[in-house]
Amino acid sequence: MSKKNKGAAAPEVSAGVVILRNDERKGWCFLALKVYGRFDICKGHVDSKDADDATPTGSIGQIINAAKREAREECGYMLSFDKGEPMSPTSRVARLSWGTSHTVCRNYNRDGSPKKDVYLFTAETECADFKIGVNDQGIREHDDGVWVPIGDLEKVPVQNYLKPGIAWAIETMRISQKAQALIEKLQITE
Repeated sequence: MSKKNKGAAAPEVSAGVVILRNDERKGWCFLALKVYGRFDICKGHVDSKDADDATPTGSIGQIINAAKREAREECGYMLSFDKGEPMSPTSRVARLSWGTSHTVCRNYNRDGSPKKDVYLFTAETECADFKIGVNDQGIREHDDGVWVPIGDLEKVPVQNYLKPGIAWAIETMRISQKAQALIEKLQITE
């Protein structure tokens, strides 16, 4: 064990969601939130208030609760697992259609030690109308936001450590679409 890692603190745990939307003109897009001249996604610290009797501290349930809270606070979306939850162009509902599937993006300090682990989930919405949130001190969470076509991921100044997570969310959606198309094709030929 090197001296610089001896006794190193565990990385901070954060949770977030990549929100996808199929725009009739641009195709599939992800929501990118602008802050300090760069783009980010809905994410933030996992807090003790995200745990309860059903989702104890350190559980994936606590992390999911944090992702739900961050989506609501930062861009106004209610995350839902309910496949029957109605989605519409006027309702800020984002469905976690892929369940608890997630990936973890790790951010590092300048000295190479782990800084933060961000658990990312994937959700889809029909509503383009996000709402930039305000934190407890009355300060806007982000400057603005934009729906970025998924093919433009590498062209947008998103924090580098998040790009693999966004790419994972996009691939998760694509695989799901291919599987659904195959199922539909098999049902037609029966």
